[in-house]
Amino acid sequence: MAQDFRNVLVRTIGTSDTTLLAAGDYDAVIGIRCCNILTSTIAIDVKIAKGGADYFLAKGVNIPPNSAIELIQGGAKIV
Repeated sequence: MAQDFRNVLVRTIGTSDTTLLAAGDYDAVIGIRCCNILTSTIAIDVKIAKGGADYFLAKGVNIPPNSAIELIQGGAKIV
């Protein structure tokens, strides 16, 4: 089966939602890593929005300065 892969990198600093991928022919997410490049701790929410509902992968997760959290890794995926 052929796959249509996309590599999406986003650098966002702020408090508003950021869309990484919009609806289309994408069928799987195979990696999510959130990094804090600031000098203070940040809190993040990561969600999939579908049909007017939000499905949270992480909600209110604190990331210390100069650290990261990997939500999907090691061959895991969300279909």
